[in-house]
Amino acid sequence: MANTLSNNGITTGQTIEALQVSQSVDAFTGAKAYDITISGSLTLTGSLFTTGSVRFKNVAQNTTTSGFGAVLIDSNGVLYSGSSSIGAQGAQGASGTGAQGATGAQGPTGTNGATGAQGSIGTAGSTGPQGANGTNGAQGTTGAQGGSGTNGAQGSTGAQGSTGAGAQGAQGATGTQGAQGTNGAQGAIGTTGAQGAQGNSGTNGAQGAIGAQGTNGTNGTNGAQGATGDKGEKGVQGADGTNGAQGSSGTNGAQGSTGAQGATGAGTQGAQGAQGGNGTNGAQGATGTNGAQGATGAGAQGATGAQGGNGTNGAQGAIGAQGATGAGAQGATGAQGTIGAQGAQGTDGTKGEPGSGGLSGAIFNEQVRYLAASSGTDYEIYIESTGNLYASLSWSRSTTTLTVTSTGHGLTTGDYVVLRNMNVDYVYVSITSTGANTFTCTVADSGATSGTAGAYIPAVKVSSVTQTSGQIDAVTFAAPSAGNIQINKVNQYSSAQVDPWVWTVPASLSNGAGGFTTKKNINPIAVQLIIVDGTAFSSTDTAVVTYNLSTNINQITMTGNGLAGNNLICSAAF
Repeated sequence: MANTLSNNGITTGQTIEALQVSQSVDAFTGAKAYDITISGSLTLTGSLFTTGSVRFKNVAQNTTTSGFGAVLIDSNGVLYSGSSSIGAQGAQGASGTGAQGATGAQGPTGTNGATGAQGSIGTAGSTGPQGANGTNGAQGTTGAQGGSGTNGAQGSTGAQGSTGAGAQGAQGATGTQGAQGTNGAQGAIGTTGAQGAQGNSGTNGAQGAIGAQGTNGTNGTNGAQGATGDKGEKGVQGADGTNGAQGSSGTNGAQGSTGAQGATGAGTQGAQGAQGGNGTNGAQGATGTNGAQGATGAGAQGATGAQGGNGTNGAQGAIGAQGATGAGAQGATGAQGTIGAQGAQGTDGTKGEPGSGGLSGAIFNEQVRYLAASSGTDYEIYIESTGNLYASLSWSRSTTTLTVTSTGHGLTTGDYVVLRNMNVDYVYVSITSTGANTFTCTVADSGATSGTAGAYIPAVKVSSVTQTSGQIDAVTFAAPSAGNIQINKVNQYSSAQVDPWVWTVPASLSNGAGGFTTKKNINPIAVQLIIVDGTAFSSTDTAVVTYNLSTNINQITMTGNGLAGNNLICSAAF
């Protein structure tokens, strides 16, 4: 019987004896047998080796429907975590393309004995005899023979099954052999018959050209199946041939009915049989053609102009005096007073500005990205913004001067726009206002000279940059005079950034950086700093961003956390 650890004699102020310490050493080194009871948790950083049984109380009653992994054990007793998808192996149906044969009846399983105290693991019981194979389903019709292609290297020949005793049908005459094409799709593999002794190979005659295929002769009746020969050694696998075109998926054969389960025997449970091989996967069905894409809807309708204010109402006519109420019976109703003259109709309100025209053709994105400023290799500043889309516009060009007609455009000379669908497309240009309804800009002297489906989106400009040899100190951004632009993102590249830099952004909720008129509507930006020195990989730095809270609220100061003249990209999202 195993010993137990004892704390006898271990009290405060008493001498610790060697035996009181050595019992723990003997217990944990295995020098002597001790029963150790743990009331809390046990955490191991190494392996756990046992020579006796390991019991986990109440595990059998602790059931769950969750798909947890299984615990597996190898022949050395090492535990592994297995997939929850591994269930009991079902009987494998016979392969074939036709209806699956019925599964043979399963041999009877012994009933489980009552569970007692766990002893040593007994020897595994022998595996019960395998049920007889079901009959093969009818063979599917042979698909049309694909054109022959180049042969892959021939794999080793498997052992030939024994020849049946039935009479062989007469062999059709061999036609001249034609050039062999690509292999057709492989038919489904039927069940393998018992292997018999291999007959002697005849001498190979000279191969003639293959002629047209003759009609198939009548199959002779099958002879009785020969005895199963010894399994030959596996030949060396031949090189893979080229794959034939994939055939369409065959229909699945009907599943055979499950044999009745035998009664449970009383013997010890036999070892689990080896898992059957997976059946071959059916060929993947062809992908259906994509449905035609629906037609694109008409372009977005331009915004409706503001409705004119209602005219002032005319003065209401005076209401006739009400007759006095009699003290006795109600007197006859007095005649109704005359209705006052209707007041003069108010003047019509000022007509709202026309909305921008709807699109009759292409639909343009109102968000645009453009290079707004650069200087050699020192810096580049890219802006991503949105603004009103003005479309369906008439335009004309004389050499490099483009004239755009846009009623009430509201722009002033020096504003910037992104041109769309004119003699140029997606071009960021400065404009010169030539009237309330027209402006000009400079473009390439190429392409069409006029049109009626032009468009533009007002854009942000960089009005000034203060920098020295790639060290940017300050950048000022300006909104156009009209267009309701919003700055969405700014990317600033500088080639030698060390010191902090300041951005001055347009202060407006509706036409600028989304606020910055008071400290209450500061629009915080999300800044990322990327160092792009060299040609290998980029690195990052931590951005430090501060905002003014009293004056110059539209100024944002930024710096890094260790810049040393780096090639730097500052990316800020508004």
